[in-house]
Amino acid sequence: MKTNKPNNFKAEPTDLQMDLEEEWSELVNDRLNGADHVDFSGLTEPGDLMAQERTEMAQERTSMAEKRTSMAKNRTKMAFERTSLSNSQTFLAYIRTAVAIFAAGIGMFEFVEHPIIIKVGIAFMAVAPVMLIVGIVHFFVVRKKLSNWLKK
Repeated sequence: MKTNKPNNFKAEPTDLQMDLEEEWSELVNDRLNGADHVDFSGLTEPGDLMAQERTEMAQERTSMAEKRTSMAKNRTKMAFERTSLSNSQTFLAYIRTAVAIFAAGIGMFEFVEHPIIIKVGIAFMAVAPVMLIVGIVHFFVVRKKLSNWLKK
């Protein structure tokens, strides 16, 4: 369906703009037609109205920027909390693994009569405290890195 509208489409003025132009033209006509006094005090010029709209839009953009900054800070805080909780969870996994290996070593040492299995059980009981120490060191190293990162 083809229309006969030209390509340079111009937006229709808003009701507010039309009302302002109408009020201004009436007052100017009154003044030109010899009215002694025309009160312009209650009117806003269209240019002033546009400036006011631009100011409001700038304030809105500033408000939105502040909200984005606040959200970014909140996301950073949440990322820190997630990482801190992950560090705690990893530490608990180290403890759980050390206890399980130690318990397996005790089981091999106490309940199996084969000499090689007994040696493996003793090795498990020796490795478990080492694994626990590694877990403790890892926990505090990551915790210190997190606290240093938070201070920045």
